[in-house]
Amino acid sequence: MSSNVAGRVVCYSVMSPPRRSRREQIISQLLTSVGSLREHNRTVRVVVFWSGPRHGETENRLRSLEAEVVHLGSYEDLLHPYPGGDVLAHYPVLHKYFVLDVVLEDLGTSQLLLIDCDTVFLDDVDKLFQRHADVDLAACAEVGTVRRERSYDPAYLDEEHLARLAESLGGRFVGPINSGVLLLSRKGVEEMAKLRPLLLEITLRLMAGLATSAQASSAQASDFAPVIHLRDRLASGAPEVKGVVPLGFPSSNPWIVEEVALWLALGLTESLTMRDLPSSDAALGGEVYERPRSASTWIIGHYFSVDTELAMRWCRTEQPPHALPQRRPRAAEELPIDPALATSPLLVDHGGFALYEGLFDPDVLAEMTREAREAYWGGQEQALTVRSGGIGRDSHPPRRLVSAGGGDAQDAAYCSPELKAFLEGLCGLEVEATGRRGSVNYYTRTGDFMGLHLDVVQCELVVLTVLQDFSPADDPSGAWELFPGQVGRPLPSVSTGRRERRSIKATPGQSLVMFGGLVPHRVRPVAAGQRRIVSALCFRAGQTAIESPRPAGPDPNN
Repeated sequence: MSSNVAGRVVCYSVMSPPRRSRREQIISQLLTSVGSLREHNRTVRVVVFWSGPRHGETENRLRSLEAEVVHLGSYEDLLHPYPGGDVLAHYPVLHKYFVLDVVLEDLGTSQLLLIDCDTVFLDDVDKLFQRHADVDLAACAEVGTVRRERSYDPAYLDEEHLARLAESLGGRFVGPINSGVLLLSRKGVEEMAKLRPLLLEITLRLMAGLATSAQASSAQASDFAPVIHLRDRLASGAPEVKGVVPLGFPSSNPWIVEEVALWLALGLTESLTMRDLPSSDAALGGEVYERPRSASTWIIGHYFSVDTELAMRWCRTEQPPHALPQRRPRAAEELPIDPALATSPLLVDHGGFALYEGLFDPDVLAEMTREAREAYWGGQEQALTVRSGGIGRDSHPPRRLVSAGGGDAQDAAYCSPELKAFLEGLCGLEVEATGRRGSVNYYTRTGDFMGLHLDVVQCELVVLTVLQDFSPADDPSGAWELFPGQVGRPLPSVSTGRRERRSIKATPGQSLVMFGGLVPHRVRPVAAGQRRIVSALCFRAGQTAIESPRPAGPDPNN
């Protein structure tokens, strides 16, 4: 154990939620985090700021771990003095920014590590303080961003859009950071405390952008309570929000509004020096539990609450979850699976997908390609910046592409007895074309993509054939990314890390046959000049194959 330098503080900010299950989860995360910290350092000052009803048993357990507990009062009271505070109070993540004043006044802090509860330590936290004592703010690069080792995902976060927002506010672009682990100098704490009113204002404006966006459907808003309340307030002309100027939101995840506001607020100050925490110091998301503890070398890991069960299992067993006997997560049971599909050889033996060369005759492919090029000019643009709908096959993913109906050659191939017989032999069950006509998807502009999704109902099985692509075969642009190990998981809980991902860059003439209604998948953004054209044929399979078909139009969800 190292001796602590005076003035170094590890700080947690906790809001006790009213729902018992969520409250128990947060308490379990908090005690696990503080306990792991104390395994490696007994002297660093640990302070837990608690907002909401007191919890005596938890306070006693924290004190047994030599952690102080400071009560902030109610979350609503903290936000009340600020414009739109009653709306922001429905977004339970802003409390961490209210602890900074108390830290400055009462704790004599020289360095502050401000962390979320869903964290765990594998080494002495003093090493983290020592390595980054020369900067004002050190944090992890956000997942799905350009600076992560894992691939950039503009469907999750569009950094070009973020840069335009920063410019519109008169600030500079700040590379996205995850706010779950913030290492601050005293100057960093002072400047962040000064930025709080601006951060809250930008948060409200981003929420207004979501509330007034044409892409933000009521179904999506129902999962994000602040948008509901703000939409009602804006519609009623309430004076406290009447002057709120909406900002477009650059992500498909409304729960990171606070983080986006933080990046934009930081872009309006030039006074802070910043640094990314390297992976040798901090692990983020699925990186936390992807390797055994004995093989992990980071100091702090910040998993995400949706993966609490996996992270806790990793802590108990010291093995990555994929090395353990798998128990079907409770969340996975939320998405029903046709028993016939669950036992299909395509799923059991091949993970739900297979890639074929020469599924269609070359002359047929050539004619399908000609038809597709002609049909482009009558196609319909599909553009959605924020995910809407439900959590499964009724979800509408972020996307940008053009879609059109097929032509005579595609129609003949779609309805051919030969293709039907091939698919039934592959799947081991009855297969029927969804309609009489398939569709063509065009990823022809730089950055065209399709976000994470499942295919719509009555498109259990899909045949995707690349008709044109001018990019090199080893260039991942425009590739399909499949997550076959997460069949049945609701889309918001699908982990998209490298270990879970299968990337398939099919070339012209190759066909991907997939249970698109079961296997979560997405399309990577295409590069400049790539001009990727894909034929999409949807089939009913299993239980739906014996139902009456319905007319099918272009389906861009592939």
